[in-house]
Amino acid sequence: MTQFADTGPLAVSRRDEPARGSARAVGGGAAQSHDAAELAQARIFEGMLRSELSQLEQAARSMLDRGLKHRQRRASDDWPPEELVQLRARIDEAHRLLETLRRRFLHGPEGRDTR
Repeated sequence: MTQFADTGPLAVSRRDEPARGSARAVGGGAAQSHDAAELAQARIFEGMLRSELSQLEQAARSMLDRGLKHRQRRASDDWPPEELVQLRARIDEAHRLLETLRRRFLHGPEGRDTR
């Protein structure tokens, strides 16, 4: 942290201190590296979401298959089971997150893919 002399011949005005906070205020290079870091992080998160979606959808298919077999053996009024409904809600939420992530970070102007 910069130490300022408040009085005397070494006194420095705080107005001469560089702006703090945003890397974008410092220069274009910093903003570009900041944007590149956001894009890289978005791609990693996209991969994580896609993996989670794959696992959730596989679990839903498995649960659905087991439920259909069970249902053939015995009539049940509680179809679909609450567990499957909750799983479907998680899948829908992951799809919404993935779509929002893609729109915000992974597509440039006019909806072009930046990858």
